[in-house]
Amino acid sequence: MSFHDSDAYKGARHDLMRHMKSPKKVLDIGCNTGATGSLINKTFGTEVKVWGIDYNPNVINEATKKLHHASVVNLNDSNEFKTYLNQKSFDTILMGDVLEHVLDPKNIIKIAVDHLGPKGQIIISLPNSGFYTTIWHFFMQRWPRNKRGLYDKTHLHLYFRNNLNELAPKGYRTTIVERKYRWLESRGSRFDFLLKIFNYIPYFRNILTFQFLLVIKN
Repeated sequence: MSFHDSDAYKGARHDLMRHMKSPKKVLDIGCNTGATGSLINKTFGTEVKVWGIDYNPNVINEATKKLHHASVVNLNDSNEFKTYLNQKSFDTILMGDVLEHVLDPKNIIKIAVDHLGPKGQIIISLPNSGFYTTIWHFFMQRWPRNKRGLYDKTHLHLYFRNNLNELAPKGYRTTIVERKYRWLESRGSRFDFLLKIFNYIPYFRNILTFQFLLVIKN
């Protein structure tokens, strides 16, 4: 995993929070400086306990000031992740733009679901490699290696619409709860909201989706 110190990765994840339901104990995987956890407490109350982990030690000191608890954890070491989660239980686990960066994302989810309480859920965001600009790169015969975004050079996994169900362990299901649309891959636009009309056009909505938001629960 590589560190992302850009401000683009430090903001609160309002998009993930839209799909939270009366949380009491939250684990934010990839918490960065703790902005999402801070907003959770402002939104749902300070009694909500937000734990955070991140691979980047440079951000954990700041996260510690905002969260109930924050730790450096290497998700590429499954034993380290299991040790961290030992005897812990959460009603909500957030994985915002994390799984595409780790070696074995399915195993990370498999470990995480064992630490969900009753009716708990994992909320995930993933970039859509089936975005329409990928067609252009296919014909150009060159895969971009950008510093961030859909073609971030640190991505280890690519996800298309029909790969998403692979993520849920046996006994759990994956549900797409939101599609984030964009006209342009490189940046958002104030006109992106117009693309929501494609929610009702099954095939084209997939190639105009920049990012999928998923919920995994049993």
